[in-house]
Amino acid sequence: MRTRHGFTLIEMVITMVILGLLLGGSTHLITNVMRAWTLGQELIPMTSQGGLAMERMVREIRRGRWSTVSQPSGTGSLQFTNDQGQVMRIDQTGAPADAIYLNGQLLAPGVQVNSLEFTLLADQVVGIALIMSRTDTGRTGQVELEVPLRSAVHVRNN
Repeated sequence: MRTRHGFTLIEMVITMVILGLLLGGSTHLITNVMRAWTLGQELIPMTSQGGLAMERMVREIRRGRWSTVSQPSGTGSLQFTNDQGQVMRIDQTGAPADAIYLNGQLLAPGVQVNSLEFTLLADQVVGIALIMSRTDTGRTGQVELEVPLRSAVHVRNN
């Protein structure tokens, strides 16, 4: 009887094919994980800047008087009188058009807004919907990033 020392050619080829499939799958997995991490890193500043813009709008609207709240130019604009008697207007009219403005002044630099909507709700509440979006182009194609923020603000009754 002969004793075997080593592997046959077929065993080596099968092993190489299996290793190739495993390495190909793991490379694809690692690429997807890195892409998701990169997109997550891009969402962090969008979320943080959008949160600051939302906080500023909420603070200004809280200082308003319910009897003076109106939507003069549709759902993307809100006008009211604050507790000091100043007429305040929050909207998207200005340059650049994808930003938020308070009385014509840029409210939150660095926030690119896709949609800003105000809704007058019952019981002295104003609803705010702020949606920011950005298209990211990478090796795998274009990905649309979207950050929606929503809030409801109770306005004073005087």
